[in-house]
Amino acid sequence: MIEALFFQCYYAYLEGDLNKTSMLFDFLKEECKLRGKSDSLTQAQLQDLKKVKIALDTGNVPRTVWIDEELAYSGEKDTMVSIRQSDLVEKIHKEAVGSLREWLSKDLYLHNIEHPCPPYGVVDMLYMSSDTAYPLEVKKDKAKHDIIGQIMKYDLHCRFKLHLKFYEKVQPVTVCGAYDGNTLKELKKYGVKTFKYTILENRVKLSQV
Repeated sequence: MIEALFFQCYYAYLEGDLNKTSMLFDFLKEECKLRGKSDSLTQAQLQDLKKVKIALDTGNVPRTVWIDEELAYSGEKDTMVSIRQSDLVEKIHKEAVGSLREWLSKDLYLHNIEHPCPPYGVVDMLYMSSDTAYPLEVKKDKAKHDIIGQIMKYDLHCRFKLHLKFYEKVQPVTVCGAYDGNTLKELKKYGVKTFKYTILENRVKLSQV
């Protein structure tokens, strides 16, 4: 019962419904007092519950609406590298997965390419480890504001699957040719792991940014 209430409360928080979150949080507290089993929640769940408590205390809920991706930027376009998006995604996995394992998790493995995240679309890659899901979005040119909406929607989709217990945590990741300065700052604010790729001698190399 405690875990079921946790997921209901956390999902209401992710949806940005402060009133519902507050009501379910109170139910959860009472259930913990009644049963004395607050330790039935995992450390990852307790960390998420702390975020919920901060949101309730401050009145700030997660940002679930982003700038329309078609309207985010206008003006001159950046020059793209001469490689297809699908080929770049494949090269990143085949040639740079070792770097991703070094920076993300030693037991990282590819779960799916072009993983469906309804109703938000398709994330380029979904990696998994023993306890974490890593939705990874690739931009072959400079990342601008639209990537924030994309990766955070995929992050949200994965978080709404936590109750299935295929993983305990979600860590969003982006790999881009370059980053707009303000976009990079926003991605880091949301806790996204950001990487830049370069192609040297026809091989993909990754670096943290």
